[in-house]
Amino acid sequence: MSSAQKKVRLESNSFAMAHTFHTKKFKPGPGPTNADNTPGRFRSAFIRSQTSHNRCIDDVRDQSVEEGSCERRIQKAFQEGPTFTAEKFEALPDSAPMAILKDMLLSDYRHLYQHKKARRQYALKEADQTLYDQIESLCTDRIEFIENLISAGPRTAQPTRPAQPEPLGLPSPILDENDGAPGDTRLFSPADCRDVLKNSFGLAKFLPKQLDVILEAFTACDLLVIFPTGAGKSLSFQLPAVLMNEKFNMITVVVSPLIAIIQDQEMALREKGIKVMSFCSGDGHVRPRFDQNIKPALLYVTPERIQKSPAFMDELRTLHRSKHLARFIVDEAHCVAPVDDFRDAYAELGACLRKNFPDIPISAFTATASPTAAQLITKSLNMVNPRVFRRSTARPNLRYSALPTRSDECFETIAELITERGLEDDTGIVYCFRRDRCEALALFLRKKGVSAKHYHAEMTDQEKAAVYKTWKHGICKVIVATVAFGMGVNHSDVRFVLHCDPPRSLDNYLQESGRAGRDGQPAECVIFYNPRALRRELAEIPGRDSRAVKALRQVANYCDETLVCRSRQLLAHCGESTAAGKLCGACDNCVSPKRAYDLTADIQQFVSLLECIQKKSGNPITALQTIDVFIGRNTKWIRVRGYDQVKGYAAGRHIGLELAKIMITRLIFWGILGEYRILRHDIGAHYYLRIERDLAKFKGGRSLQIGLADNREDSTVETGRGKSKSKGIDRRRQRSLSTLTDQAFLNADYVPSSDSESED
Repeated sequence: MSSAQKKVRLESNSFAMAHTFHTKKFKPGPGPTNADNTPGRFRSAFIRSQTSHNRCIDDVRDQSVEEGSCERRIQKAFQEGPTFTAEKFEALPDSAPMAILKDMLLSDYRHLYQHKKARRQYALKEADQTLYDQIESLCTDRIEFIENLISAGPRTAQPTRPAQPEPLGLPSPILDENDGAPGDTRLFSPADCRDVLKNSFGLAKFLPKQLDVILEAFTACDLLVIFPTGAGKSLSFQLPAVLMNEKFNMITVVVSPLIAIIQDQEMALREKGIKVMSFCSGDGHVRPRFDQNIKPALLYVTPERIQKSPAFMDELRTLHRSKHLARFIVDEAHCVAPVDDFRDAYAELGACLRKNFPDIPISAFTATASPTAAQLITKSLNMVNPRVFRRSTARPNLRYSALPTRSDECFETIAELITERGLEDDTGIVYCFRRDRCEALALFLRKKGVSAKHYHAEMTDQEKAAVYKTWKHGICKVIVATVAFGMGVNHSDVRFVLHCDPPRSLDNYLQESGRAGRDGQPAECVIFYNPRALRRELAEIPGRDSRAVKALRQVANYCDETLVCRSRQLLAHCGESTAAGKLCGACDNCVSPKRAYDLTADIQQFVSLLECIQKKSGNPITALQTIDVFIGRNTKWIRVRGYDQVKGYAAGRHIGLELAKIMITRLIFWGILGEYRILRHDIGAHYYLRIERDLAKFKGGRSLQIGLADNREDSTVETGRGKSKSKGIDRRRQRSLSTLTDQAFLNADYVPSSDSESED
């Protein structure tokens, strides 16, 4: 059997075994036909299926198949049209088992999946690129049809709740001018709230908008509260819970994502003498018992406890029937709609609460939520006409920086920043993406004389609690952690938050960097990033337009942008506007202004050149190979392929090698260009360029500029590639490091935060 015939047989077997593999992967477990079989559950399963589908499509791209064989198979797979039609969806019973829904979904594109044991890596033939585009187009159309069908709404009616807020228990409105005189029938007055603030929480006054949120919590309306870290989110739901408990013996249930957050808040409340209980997913089958006469003000739980504990749900229903259930609080609500799947229990939380407790209001609290994320939160939690309270995410005491750094120098650069700037005696957090890097960096810092410990999800609860305790009490100064550490951390004097690896989204970055400077004093927030590594990550994520790709592109653009104030970038992400021309005066872009290079014409010529090359030969081409043609290098490789005769050859000779590399990286981060990986059995993996977005639509009449320092050492066409391989990024890193001086920070236009009197 020839090699080509083997490839055809392998390809045929891969598609034939697809349905067995995918059905086994998403086989539903046993259990009662209840909330697990709702359309909401199906929507979550569909999203996971779509992710796997995109990954398999990328695998198809890397296969080499006999010309025409795959095309016939694709036509056969789609010749009968979609089986998952609107009519069939509406005809299903309300409690249709998940197995039926999944089979209907998978039957539409089962031939596009490959058995995991049959996967092999081959080169993609040049003639197969058109076929790959056809496959992706067919699948995208089918997925959009199913997704639109599901998003049109569930087949069963949702519990109705009052559109207008009503007081809980008593009909009279809460008016600020009422002072509790005899005959006053409203629930609580602002004076009542201030008394609890002083007597129970030991605070003198409310922070901006805190009292508004607290008073609204005494109505039956849903709330979405978006306050930055340090703005008093926790107090905004804890104080109403105390009042409702004191007067009506009611319990407020707080759903929190991490046991560490629950333990931290529970300990702080107990120290204040506030009645509180917690039941987490790791408590086994412990059944909560509530005293008939004395009930806790707050009950902290993980989402898994609500989803997977029938005994706990029975207790909540008992509280509901006896009218002792006040409100559900979803803390760190951004976890409900993350970029990647955080936890299924969070995605299904809204459907579960609304089904079992349709008349109990829900409050969602988060420190960061872009307009899109806010919509996802309210939709996922099935909130009805929620009242939205938002405060600006601006943190004027935080100084943001982003340093391009080679991966092999990142540890050394972080150690230099901490030791040379005198931060070794300050409290700080360093975030890493992988657990092994956490341990390695913590060990490296200890060798450099920095008191550091690691923290990640593979540690036991006892180990994590011990590390957190030593850090909070100042025994350990620096904690090196994954994203498992961050949400809900209440430590006021964190002076720096560093990211050894870029965060996965700007929402995550706002959460993690927000741990710094909660006392209102200056603090540093620095991201160390490798542009090349970010490009590779973007190429490896399945789905060109997936939420994960879009989120990482936003992070990449934030890091690589050198002209726009970083605070303004973060505010724009959150949907906030700043005064025209107003800068923070503290970030690296404001302290060290860059020279703007208008590359609009060069970018247009580069994209046109890439189009010409691909039309001329059809061969894949790498970024560096395209740059060589663009800047006019006279090499044998270019002459043999005739690229020196292509229109646009040497059009970028005047900008040089370094600026051309920066330009192409920015085009990838903007999403105009993309890279894809091809695995060849003889030379390994290579990444090739393709055009992913129409340049004219992206540009929209504006100029495309890139900022570089005025003292940039321009590389010319004669510069050897080996000589300039790392000098550019090293110069940029050194210039960025030189701006991180106390003097530059103190000279910045810094306005201390006034929101430091209350705790989060």
